[in-house]
Amino acid sequence: MGDAGPALFDVVSLLSYLPTPLLQDDDTVEAWASIFAAGVHFPKPGRLAQWQSAVTWADRADRDADRVRIAAPCLVLAFEHDWDCPPAMARAAAATIPGARYVELGGCGHLAVFDRPDDVATELLTWLGTVA
Repeated sequence: MGDAGPALFDVVSLLSYLPTPLLQDDDTVEAWASIFAAGVHFPKPGRLAQWQSAVTWADRADRDADRVRIAAPCLVLAFEHDWDCPPAMARAAAATIPGARYVELGGCGHLAVFDRPDDVATELLTWLGTVA
């Protein structure tokens, strides 16, 4: 089996971030899978630490106490089908950060930075134009 197991795990893990309609498109799935065919792998300790961090959102009191002290301008950009950083959690974060702006892009998931880069860039540039 060699490296096929870990690479397959990485592919399945990555694809889980795509919205379901994109998973029905063979070209999209093949394009994302090709990333790993090229030998690009996420180091497991880094991935595990990322997942551990994602599930620590449960300690709301500490999280909110930290957020209310944010004094810098803040954009909270969420993606409709993001199960790792759900829009509801992003909205809650924006609500506790003084002056934060919340924007949600519809029809995309956690990987929107890659599969909707123009939309993400537009939102970022628009917001940056308000704080310059």
